[in-house]
Amino acid sequence: MSTLTNLFQKVKRKLISLLLWSERYTKTDMLYLARSGAWLVLRRAVLMGSAFALALAFANLVSKETYGTYKYILSTVSILSTLTLSGMGTAIIQSVARGFDKTLIDGYKIKFKWDIIASIISLGLGIYYFANGNAAFAIVYWFFAALFPFWDAASHYDDYLQGKTDFKTSARFDALQQFALAVALIAAIFFYPEKFAVFVILWLVIQTFFTTWYYRKIKNLIPANAASDPQAITYAKHLSVFSIITVVSDRLDNILIFQLLGPAQL
Repeated sequence: MSTLTNLFQKVKRKLISLLLWSERYTKTDMLYLARSGAWLVLRRAVLMGSAFALALAFANLVSKETYGTYKYILSTVSILSTLTLSGMGTAIIQSVARGFDKTLIDGYKIKFKWDIIASIISLGLGIYYFANGNAAFAIVYWFFAALFPFWDAASHYDDYLQGKTDFKTSARFDALQQFALAVALIAAIFFYPEKFAVFVILWLVIQTFFTTWYYRKIKNLIPANAASDPQAITYAKHLSVFSIITVVSDRLDNILIFQLLGPAQL
């Protein structure tokens, strides 16, 4: 064990020396770049691994109709989210990077209010489906209406971490969330393979739990006298207009296929 430790330390010192030497030519902090890149790679690896495991579970245990319905619900959720000041994330990153840490708290409050718009629409969709005898769709949209503001507004904790270039914490938080989500969904698929409503509700509950937990942890670290960016909200509104076009164009095909050809084709 000691031999392996000594070898690891030797390789580490050689790598650090190489990075420091390369800074003369790159004019960049290569040590910082290497550390940040490692955490980003870890985050991506966990995301890809979780997505792959979920894809296997869906492909082998869930019917095409159930999976298509699940994708349809998530697509409508994505489109509804565009009505809720979706440019806030980028605005928070830029503001926090310039030292306006309180923008996260201000952004949460304003984003929560805008999220209520999506909740009201989702509540209406639930009533519509319930009136037409589709209780499963109704329950899903009612759950979305209840949880969306808490989940979506709190999710900007990660934008704060990005603005602070705290990629380590960001990667750790997201890796744990994605891993827990994958495990929970795979378990749900195993026990309830044809209950798409269970998948969506579980997805919503886990996302809400983790983002709210992380947001509160980060919020407690922000000093009471932290500065706020007075231009952040205006900037977020401008960005949101372009975001609506992007998300709708990306998800609209899923909705059209579901409505015209059915969940199996989706």
